[in-house]
Amino acid sequence: MLNYCNMQNFLTGHKRDVIWYFTVAACLLFDWWMMKTELGFSYSNAFGTLSKAVGDVALVLIPYWILPPRWRWSAILPVCLMSVWCIANLAYYRFWGDLIPSAAFTMGGNVDGSLFKYGMALLRWSDLLFILSPCVAWIVMVRIRLFQTSPFSTKIKLGCLGISLIIGFLGQMSYFKSTSSWRGVNTDQSLKEDLYDHFIGGYTGQKQLYIYNGPIYYCVRFIADAVSVLTSSIDLDDSQKELITGFLSRYERNGNQDVVDYNYDASCERMIDPDSVNVVYIIVESLNADMVGKKIGGMEVMPVLDSLSGRNGTVVFDNVVSQIKAASSSDGHLLLLTGLLPPEKIAYSIMYGAQNTYPSLADVLPDHHKYLLLADDGVCWNEGKTLCNFGLGDPLVMKDRAEFDVNVFGRDGAMFMQAIDMVSKDKVKTPFLMTLMTISMHIPFTEEAWKLPQELIDAEGISDMEKDYANMCHNTDRYIGEFLKCLPENTIVFIASDHHQSVATDSKETPMAFFMALHTGRTERVSRVVGQVNLFPATLDILGYRGSYGGLAPSAFNPDVDGSVDSYGNIYGNPSKETLGTLSEAYRISDLIIRGDFFRK
Repeated sequence: MLNYCNMQNFLTGHKRDVIWYFTVAACLLFDWWMMKTELGFSYSNAFGTLSKAVGDVALVLIPYWILPPRWRWSAILPVCLMSVWCIANLAYYRFWGDLIPSAAFTMGGNVDGSLFKYGMALLRWSDLLFILSPCVAWIVMVRIRLFQTSPFSTKIKLGCLGISLIIGFLGQMSYFKSTSSWRGVNTDQSLKEDLYDHFIGGYTGQKQLYIYNGPIYYCVRFIADAVSVLTSSIDLDDSQKELITGFLSRYERNGNQDVVDYNYDASCERMIDPDSVNVVYIIVESLNADMVGKKIGGMEVMPVLDSLSGRNGTVVFDNVVSQIKAASSSDGHLLLLTGLLPPEKIAYSIMYGAQNTYPSLADVLPDHHKYLLLADDGVCWNEGKTLCNFGLGDPLVMKDRAEFDVNVFGRDGAMFMQAIDMVSKDKVKTPFLMTLMTISMHIPFTEEAWKLPQELIDAEGISDMEKDYANMCHNTDRYIGEFLKCLPENTIVFIASDHHQSVATDSKETPMAFFMALHTGRTERVSRVVGQVNLFPATLDILGYRGSYGGLAPSAFNPDVDGSVDSYGNIYGNPSKETLGTLSEAYRISDLIIRGDFFRK
């Protein structure tokens, strides 16, 4: 190790190197602290927080002590990478509530220009502070004339490497101690189990991974997860198939009298023949339940849905937990239309959307003519191909409705106008299943055709983003109303959120998603907490379906469903221990079903 005299000589003979090293370290610490603040997490004390950060910085800069003088400038690269990583992940986090998953690299051609626009809309002026770090590092590098430095001796290299490794190790132990303390409040795991969860298991999303383990281990785990994505497909063995079959049998509806009587209300009186009824399923982008029935500046935000929610024959679930994960909106489609939960780490629609076999609403209505309308290009997250693979029909997208100008109607408006044209001019065959996916309520909440009304302009106490979101809700609601007017009487209509959307920047509460069914022969408003996974079985109840596949959970009509868990482990409502255990198992079962393509014959 370095003694006092050697240290003095080192500081004297390598003054430029010392200044450069600590400049880079300070820049990385600054970015780390800014990111910590933006993500809203804190550790138990200032010393522990600092030790975590310093430990990771010491590990990041280990190559600095090995590089020859002419390459020491490259220490600025991690500063630049950290700044870019922070900005990109903040844009992602502000929409999805998590950091960018490793599965994102598989998206490739499934990203359109809209995604870049969505990300840019989520950035703030304060994010420019992340650019400050590489700028400061560059200025210092030029001013100190780094190119005039000399090589380190072997003793200095070994000493600095040893110190860096010790500091890095202590930093990782500091992460583990904090994490273990947090988890100890809710669990009674052994030290061995805690170590396993911390470094290998316990995956609850990228943000938690970053908080629990710090940037260094986060990067290692990110790369490992990216590799595992490429090998995520599995061949199910007999024991896994038996496990899946046994779990699914709990919710079978074909001859399983116990499930029928216990898990859902089978007494719903039907006024129409399920074999001849038309079915419309509208999935509304980012619809928060609290927007239905809300007024801003004296203006009803969604008067159509609000009015429909109080009519006879309408069923409403207004306290729905979003359970999406890496594939975001596509996960919402998976939950609502197939009853499956999203897999743990992969964006299923990218990896398997167009090739796997899925049980879907289309299978429930095999003799119905299928029509699928998307308000966007149907490219992002492979949604067009995935939904077509669900058996919902060939997608009609923006390019297929040239006569309905988005600059006049907006994207959602143009889609609904095309649907109105198809239905009113008998361009659809009956009975039909028509699925429609909106997009205008996606961040950044802008449509050239939909100007902000004066009531929202004058509204006080809400942000510009909230005003823009309310405007999108209001106009999408209006076109939904116009479309519903043209439908035949014997039509059941489902309207559901693909997921919730955090809009109010100062709100600490997670908004809930929304589900509504019209013309069901049953009138009910349910405000118990239910999960999106409970909605597919509820849809089957309304349609009177009695088949072998009933989803992965009880129907939302089941009064025992009074709470749920999202895909990151957050608990909502008052679920029983049995419910929590069943949901945890359902996530694992669904992951096996998708990765093993269980339903392929």
